[in-house]
Amino acid sequence: MSCRKESQLNFDSDYFKAKVVLASDVSCNLPVLDFSEDSTAIRKLTDRKNVVYSVLSLPQNLTVQNKDLYVLVKTLKPEEEFPCNTLGIAYPHLKILDAKNR
Repeated sequence: MSCRKESQLNFDSDYFKAKVVLASDVSCNLPVLDFSEDSTAIRKLTDRKNVVYSVLSLPQNLTVQNKDLYVLVKTLKPEEEFPCNTLGIAYPHLKILDAKNR
């Protein structure tokens, strides 16, 4: 198997445009990203209608409310999913593989 180097990544197809809407949600204490600018692509990846997700592994220096990002994400496998408390809105989860300022 070969791996793709950063220079080989295509920002148009591999990375999603996202905005940090919450630095820490009340339900999971995770950052929340809005993928509205790439709604069609994120819905295709996740097979859900949602465009707002709690995310794992977003670097702390990028966890700033209203920050625009490019993110490479993956859906969680069923065994990776986890419950949160029942306070507030429970957003579906994604895992950040890479994130960059935009």
